[in-house]
Amino acid sequence: MKKALFTAIIVFFFNSCGNKVKETNSETTLEEVAQVKEYPTAISYIFEAHGGITTWNKMNNLCFEIEKPSGAEMHSTDLKSRKTLIASNAFNIGNDGEKIWIEEIDKPYEGNPKFYYNLMFYFYAMPFILADDGIVYTDLEDTILEDKTYGAIKIGYNAGVGETPEDEYIVFYDKETHKMAWLAYTITFFDKTKSTDWHYIKYDTWLTENGLLLPQTLVWFDVKEGKPSTPKNTVAFSKVLVSESVLENSTFQAPDGSRVVE
Repeated sequence: MKKALFTAIIVFFFNSCGNKVKETNSETTLEEVAQVKEYPTAISYIFEAHGGITTWNKMNNLCFEIEKPSGAEMHSTDLKSRKTLIASNAFNIGNDGEKIWIEEIDKPYEGNPKFYYNLMFYFYAMPFILADDGIVYTDLEDTILEDKTYGAIKIGYNAGVGETPEDEYIVFYDKETHKMAWLAYTITFFDKTKSTDWHYIKYDTWLTENGLLLPQTLVWFDVKEGKPSTPKNTVAFSKVLVSESVLENSTFQAPDGSRVVE
């Protein structure tokens, strides 16, 4: 029996991220696309509610724009290599696969580029980012947030996975639709130790792009007695693009005048 094949042919063009796309001519079997590893039941249902892990795995790049006080930031990520570019009028930050670099345009960057370069991507790519290797899943008891009961799954990492394997997350999902509703997370980047200081994000509204349900607005909350209390910051995402096209490697290369982040 012949294997079913589909061919993706992508020509050079400028997509809505403003980045050049690489010409590819690749053949992939449908069987290969369908091969995904097994996940815990609850996580599998969440993936399915957001368009399916198979659909996500077919995608090669993700781009979105967010507004900041310094102006608009365009975030572009190669989903396979996790190379990244954040482009703005004030600065550019990139990860070329080997190093993280920054180009400061008007004034010195006030944050930590190594902490920020993939931060918003990680929040935005939920829940699919939870399909990464090296994750440990733990079912938790149902949790009440804002007077509604949600299912809950805790996410940890095996030692040596990523920059901060000490990070932990809790995904709260609607028990009827299985859609993700909240994310709790800890920050261990700076001291490299487990933390009990939980931060909360409400995944407030969603949009559909290329068959995937992706965040449209995220709301950060103040925390009182370990639970979200009042909204404090909302981030809206626009110009969202997720596609099978492959961004050119040059997209992520450090420009002249940039410096490597140690």
